Amino acid sequence: MIPIPPEILHLIIENTQKTSESFHWDRCSLEPFTRVCQSWTPIAQTYLFRTTNVNIGERPIDDFLEYLRRAPYIADAIQTLVLWRDRPVDDDDDDGLAEPSDEPYTDITVCVSPVRLLQLLLALRALSYLKLDLITVLGWPKNVPFPTERVKLSRLGMFGVRYAPFLDPETFDFDFLTVFELDEIWLGCNRIIQSEAEELLDVMVLPTPAPPIIRSLRVLKGSDCFLRLNHERGGIDASHVRSVKLSPEDMASLQFAGMLLQRYGANIKDLEFSVCSVLERERPDGTRIWNVSSFSSCTNVETLTFPYLQWGGLSVTGLVRYTEYSEACGALLASTPPSLHHLSFCISASRTIVDFVAMAALLAPRIVQALGRFPRLKSVTLDVKRTLDRRQCLAALRHFLPASIMDAGVLRLVSTSPVCE
Repeated sequence: MIPIPPEILHLIIENTQKTSESFHWDRCSLEPFTRVCQSWTPIAQTYLFRTTNVNIGERPIDDFLEYLRRAPYIADAIQTLVLWRDRPVDDDDDDGLAEPSDEPYTDITVCVSPVRLLQLLLALRALSYLKLDLITVLGWPKNVPFPTERVKLSRLGMFGVRYAPFLDPETFDFDFLTVFELDEIWLGCNRIIQSEAEELLDVMVLPTPAPPIIRSLRVLKGSDCFLRLNHERGGIDASHVRSVKLSPEDMASLQFAGMLLQRYGANIKDLEFSVCSVLERERPDGTRIWNVSSFSSCTNVETLTFPYLQWGGLSVTGLVRYTEYSEACGALLASTPPSLHHLSFCISASRTIVDFVAMAALLAPRIVQALGRFPRLKSVTLDVKRTLDRRQCLAALRHFLPASIMDAGVLRLVSTSPVCE
C-alpha cells in the first residue's frame, strides 16, 4: 500500500467520519480506520479516544491507569474523560441531577482515591474536560504528601458525586478543588457523606495550599458540598473569578449564594441568577427574602441574566409565577450597582402572542426600571419562543413601553431557551 502522509490522513478522517449531536467523534464511523493498516491505526485512535468514558464500577482507576501505561498513545489522545458508575437501583430521578440515598455510594471497592485520580489526570497531557458522574471520592491518605502540582483543565463537571472523607479510616478531609486550575466548573447535587462519629474537625494538618483558580463557576442546583468546603477553607482565588451562574433552591442555598457573591462580587463580570426554585419552594411573602443575595457586592458586573423555568404553556398559575419572577428581578435590580451593560430576561414560556402580551405586561416595569437605573446599559435582551413572530412581539411591547425606549435600539429578541411542549 502506498503510504499516505499523516496530514492527508487527518483530513480524510475529519471529512468522512460522522459526529454526534454533542460534537464528539462517532466511534462506529472511526473504528474502520483503525483496521486499514498499521500506519493508519495510531492516527485513527487519536480520534477514537478523544472522548473516553470509563465506568469505574467495571474498570477501577488502577486498571485504567495500567492500561494507559501499556498504550501511551491513547493517553495522549484523550481530551474529554468521563468517570462514572451505574445509577443506583434506588435512584429513580430522571432529571440527571438526582439526590439518591448515600448507601449505594459507600462500597469502598468502587470508590475513587483522590491520589489515584490525580495520577490519572496528570498522565493525560491533552485532557481538557473532566466529568465525574455519580462516583464517590474518598479523603486524602494520611501517609501521602499533598500535591504541589495543579491539574489544569478547561472544564470540570461534577454531578451527583459523593465525598466520603472518613469512609476509609486512613484518610483525612481535604479541599478537593485545591488540586485544580480551571477555566470553568459545573457543580450539581454533590454532597458529603458523614462518618458515624461526624469527625468534621479531623482535618488534615498541612501547610495551607494556595486557593484554587477557577474563572467561571456554575452551581446547577442549590449549594454544593465541594464549594461549601472550599468556602470554609478560604475559597477560590477571587482575582480570577469572572463568571458566576447560581441556581439557589431554598433559603439556605440562597444565603450561601449571597456569601459567594459577597466574597467574589468585586471581580464578577458575568452573573446569571435563577430565582425560580426559591420562589417555588419558599413561597416568599414579598421581596425581602432577596436581601441576603448580596447583589450590591457585584460592583463591576457588566452582564446580568435572569433565567426563567416554566414547563408547558402559560396558565393562571403560570402568570402568578411570572408575576413573582418579575418582582424578584425588580428587587435584585434595585440592589445591583450601576455598572451594568447588558441585561437579559426570559419570556420563552409564551407559546402564543396572547401569552407573550400577558407576560410582557408583567416584565415591562423591569425594563423601565433597568433603563432608569443603569446609565451604561447597552442592551436589554428578551429570550422568546422561536415560533413567535418578532414583529408581533415588538408591536406588543409598544403597548407597555415608552416610545423613547422602543426607539432607543436597546431591546433585543433572541431564542435560546427550549420549552417542553
